[in-house]
Parts: sequence; C-alpha cells; structure tokens
Amino acid sequence: MQRSTLRSPLYAVLSGMWLLACGEVPGADPLRSEEPLATETSALCSGASVSNLSLGGMSSYQGELAGGGNWAVNYPANAIRLDYYVNGVWRGSEERCNALGGTTSCTGSGSWSFSMSGMSCGWHSVEVRALPMVIDSAGNRSTCGVTPTTISTSVLEYCNPTASLSCLRGYSSVVSCSASGSNGTGDYTPYWFDSRSGSWNAGGWDSSYNQCAPPSYGQPSEWLTVAFKVVDSQATESNTQYAYFECALGNYPDF
Repeated sequence: MQRSTLRSPLYAVLSGMWLLACGEVPGADPLRSEEPLATETSALCSGASVSNLSLGGMSSYQGELAGGGNWAVNYPANAIRLDYYVNGVWRGSEERCNALGGTTSCTGSGSWSFSMSGMSCGWHSVEVRALPMVIDSAGNRSTCGVTPTTISTSVLEYCNPTASLSCLRGYSSVVSCSASGSNGTGDYTPYWFDSRSGSWNAGGWDSSYNQCAPPSYGQPSEWLTVAFKVVDSQATESNTQYAYFECALGNYPDF
C-alpha cells in the first residue's frame, strides 16, 4: 500500500515535467497560436504598400454613380483591397488581383471600378480606400496594414429645378401667392408672370394681386392668370406652375 501511494505523486511530477519540456501546457488548445500567426503575417507583408491609387473619372447621371481608375502595389503585395464610401457611408468592398491570362498569379497592378444607383440630386463626396494584399498560389489571402491609401472626389447628380406654387384668394379680394424651388443646382432666381402685366419679372418668393373679387352673377369678369418658375445657378429653367382666378372686371393698379 505504501509503495503504491508513493508512485502516484512521482508519476504526476514526471508527467508534468515531460509536458513542460515539450512546450505544452495542460488545458491549452494546441491548434491556437496567435503569436506565430502575427509574426508570420508581419513577415509576409513586410515592405508591402500601395504605390498607386488613381481616379480616371467619376460621374452621376439619372441616379447612377459610376467611375474607376488604376491601382498598383509594391512587392511582396500582389493584390489590393478597396473600400468605397459615398458621403462618408461605406457602400461596398472588393479585392482585385488582375491575374495573368490562364493563371492564378496576380500582376500587382490593374484597374478598379465602382457603381451605385439611387443617387439624389446635388453634390456627393466619393472616397476610395485601399490596402495592399498578398495572395499566394494556394489562394490564401492576407490584407496588409491598417492605414489605407485614399483618394476622393465630388460628384454632381444634376436634376432640373422644380417649381411649386400655391395661391389663395382672401376676403379682401387679394390673391396671395407663395412659391418655392427644389432640385437643380445652387441658388434659384424666382420669376413671376401675371396676365395683367403680360410679362415675366424676377421677384421674391411671395407675390400678391389686388382687386380680384369673385364676380356676381351676370357681372363682367376676366381671368387672372398667375405663373411661376425658377432658374438655377446653371441657368436651367424649371417647369412652370399656374394658378387661375376669375375676377370681377374693374380698374387695376400698375404691377
């Protein structure tokens, strides 16, 4: 009994010494080795960088944004990861290798392109962020670094300006109108027309027309036509909005 009791502690001690000598720790996952992986990745990416990230053109038309450019990386990198941001919001990523014809080898340079639908009217910022990559012959992919190379531009989705008009006749027989403009580019210049003056004139966003009482039955009358439009900073004219009022015939002041 005593010999058996003494052998158990001794066996445990010897077993523990053997595990430590072999570099294993009881309870550890032998497949998990974060430090060697980090060291290998660092060595794999050593010297890798983006040597060129250029923009060939970017435009937006009828709600569709599209553009592209070129890229190149320094050895040992042979591919690139690209992230696309529109108005500061991430809109997509891709990896580009530009493999040689009939092979899986990456050339280390090539072109990129990006498109997006649903663009609203006005100016939009577009940014491309790039990180070098290493893709080996087995298809293993490593992205190198954390600070990307970036390029940015501003793109205009142009829309024709749109005019809106609202007119009401009050109890004082005054027709009061208010208007607004939307879409288009830059500032708007409001233009008003009425059938009494017979001409278009630049003005503000509000206009009024006196002596437009509704006619009594059988009373002579005329129609007051009010029209409104805007012209944006690109000299593009909007649609024209109209309002019509039947007024008792009378004497009208100058407008």
